[in-house]
Amino acid sequence: MADPKTLIELATLERQNRRDAQASVTEALADAREALRQAREAVADATEARTAASADAARLRRQLGSIVMPADGEPLLAELADAIAEERAAAASLTEAELERTEAMSSVERLTEGLQHASALRQAAEADLLAVQNRITARDAAIESAKTGAASGSKQAATDALASADYTAAKNRVKGYLPTVLYNRARERFDAAKGAATRAAQIAEASATEFANALQQSGLPEDKLPALERAYNLAEGKLLDYAAGAVTAVASATATLTRLAQPGLAPVLSAEQRAEIEDAGALARRQAAVAAEAARDTALQTLAEKEALLEIERIKVLAANPDADLDTLDDDPNTPLGDAAVKWQQAHAAYAAADEAFSVTPLEPAPAPPLTHREVLLDWQAAVPEAVWSELDAFWNAEDVLGRYKALAINPLVTAAKAAELAWVTEAVADLARQKRLDWLAERLTLESTAAAALAARIGERTAHALRGYLTL
Repeated sequence: MADPKTLIELATLERQNRRDAQASVTEALADAREALRQAREAVADATEARTAASADAARLRRQLGSIVMPADGEPLLAELADAIAEERAAAASLTEAELERTEAMSSVERLTEGLQHASALRQAAEADLLAVQNRITARDAAIESAKTGAASGSKQAATDALASADYTAAKNRVKGYLPTVLYNRARERFDAAKGAATRAAQIAEASATEFANALQQSGLPEDKLPALERAYNLAEGKLLDYAAGAVTAVASATATLTRLAQPGLAPVLSAEQRAEIEDAGALARRQAAVAAEAARDTALQTLAEKEALLEIERIKVLAANPDADLDTLDDDPNTPLGDAAVKWQQAHAAYAAADEAFSVTPLEPAPAPPLTHREVLLDWQAAVPEAVWSELDAFWNAEDVLGRYKALAINPLVTAAKAAELAWVTEAVADLARQKRLDWLAERLTLESTAAAALAARIGERTAHALRGYLTL
């Protein structure tokens, strides 16, 4: 049979292997039980033969003890010699029969336990195959949905939604709430906030990579499997997420655009609120505050990125040696960790300077009353009612969702999942072959160790028989 290429083929092979193993142990156990029956009969026969030989020798000794003339004892002495030889041969045969019985009993006990284990492994393989079949069925259904089924129109639906009159009307509505400078600044903060999830994922991925690297240092197939399984799970997860969420996500985002585009939708800004937000007299110092915050946020984002890279370098160091002195390595700029620490320190200094500049009261344009850039911007943002921020949040989330599905192509996701499956299965096949060798060696070791222990326990009897002319090797 050709090597498996898919998870179902792999699980099917493993099930067959476990079925074959159980059948083999069952047959071996039957043979062992028959061997034990024969060994017990041989012990009984050997015991009977030794008893008879001992009785015959005893009889001859009694007869020798009762003769009167020495010449009359010569025939009896010859018979006694033969009887003694027969008795010793019977004793040697009994020892070997008892050894074979001991080995047969050990085999039956070992194979009885082995059959229970083989049965449990076979049942587990049956369950694993069913689970894999269900899993692949779900995955293939996701592929079908994404390519020709319910989710197949999501990409075009997202594209159409972003090109629709509703999108234009909704965008114009939410942009009309705020001056351009405040609108753009809010959008930048909205995007920057999402970066935290990306950085957290990068740190988690670095941890997974180091874990995989540590496992794979052995070079054994089984130690490559966790990383390959994880890669497949991630690739498969993207397909499942697409099939499960694309239709709903695109429909929800499109509905948001439709709602925001309604001509009759009530305005969320009163005349007084709009006047406050668009106050021309405050525009200059508000623009200065926006510029200061943008500089601070840029520095903050750089700091966050450098901090993530520093954390990744620390993970690498501790993965190699959990007892490593991070403080010492942090202070050495010639190490990757030290270099990352220097860059973090530089980013922190730049952020501190930008944050301080954002927190000062500017001289120009002269504020009235005197306020820091931070206070100016907070006041400006506070003048915007919650309903506006909610609509902006809804619109930008809808825009991002539609943009993601517009750009997403299903074929690369399918290709990635199939490639990850093949890579995982290939290493799993190599590991099965290795495990099969180890299982055989473990079984043989148990068998030979048991036989050696049984023989060692009776080696004294064997040497005694060998001295008397009955050597068994």
